[in-house]
Amino acid sequence: MAGGCFGACKDLIRKMPGVVSTRVGYSGGDVAHATYRNHGTHAEAIEIVFNPSVLSFRELLEFFFQIHDPTTPNRQGNDRGASYRSGIYYSTETQNKRPCKPLPMSTPLVFGPHSGDRAGTRRRILASRTRASRLFRTLPWWLHRHYVRPNWHTPLCLNQR
Repeated sequence: MAGGCFGACKDLIRKMPGVVSTRVGYSGGDVAHATYRNHGTHAEAIEIVFNPSVLSFRELLEFFFQIHDPTTPNRQGNDRGASYRSGIYYSTETQNKRPCKPLPMSTPLVFGPHSGDRAGTRRRILASRTRASRLFRTLPWWLHRHYVRPNWHTPLCLNQR
């Protein structure tokens, strides 16, 4: 999944019951061997291994939509650019069709408030949905040391509750 800041999303998702492991990196773009400094059109993404008998793919998606804003193109909070886009990367056709179908991927949902919006403004979900491709891992120790740990006192995701 791609939801903007991969460190912030990972920190919340890894705590969910049923999540076995998470890895962060870059996926869905044009640069071979993407890195923090050179990731081209890749999105900041999270690879999530989960136990489907404890946590369904749909439950994972519902939580994912709560911790980031899937209604802004190429942006999460103050972070802007293609690497901050919202995306769902599925690994099986079952994940693509069955659990996603009931989710309102193209119908308006209430998100916000956004700058200039009135509370309860309806916005379309803009998250892309594509088959998972290779994840070019970033260094988790670097991420934790330079972003998550020093900013523990501030909300890491736009919609963190």
